[in-house]
Amino acid sequence: MHFFSMTCKVDSVRAFYQMQNERENAVDWFRKHSIRKLYLESYRHRVRIPREMLLFLRDYFLSEGFEVSGCLTTTMLSSRISGWDVTTCFTDEQAKKSLQELSVDCAAVFDEIILDDFFFSCCTCEECVRQKGEMSWGDARSSLML
Repeated sequence: MHFFSMTCKVDSVRAFYQMQNERENAVDWFRKHSIRKLYLESYRHRVRIPREMLLFLRDYFLSEGFEVSGCLTTTMLSSRISGWDVTTCFTDEQAKKSLQELSVDCAAVFDEIILDDFFFSCCTCEECVRQKGEMSWGDARSSLML
C-alpha cells in the first residue's frame, strides 16, 4: 500500500479552522486516499494564517494520527515586481524581511517546513537588472536565491 503526503493550501487551512465539519470531512478524505502527512500552508498570495490557527490545526490533525508540517508559498511578497506579478522580487529588501518573518513564525509552530515551488524569481525590475550586470539571468538569479 502506498502512503501519501498532501499540501493543504491557505484557503483549506482557513476552512478547516472555521468549521468542524470541514475538518471531519478532510480527515475522512485523507484516510480514504492513504494520506498520512499534511503540510499546512501558512502563507500564500498575501494571505497569512495566524499562529493560533496553525497551532490548533497542527494539534487537531496530530490527534487524528497524521504527521503535520508547515508550508510557505513565497508569492506576492514584493511591492515592486516586473514580470509575472505572482512571484517575488528577491532584490526587494522588504520582501526578504517579510520572508524571514513568515519563516520564523512558521518555524515556531512546525519542526519541518517546505517551500512551495514558487520559490523562484523572474523579476526584471531596475534593481534586478542592475544587480544582474553582465551575468546571464540564470546565473544572476541562482546567485540571488542562494
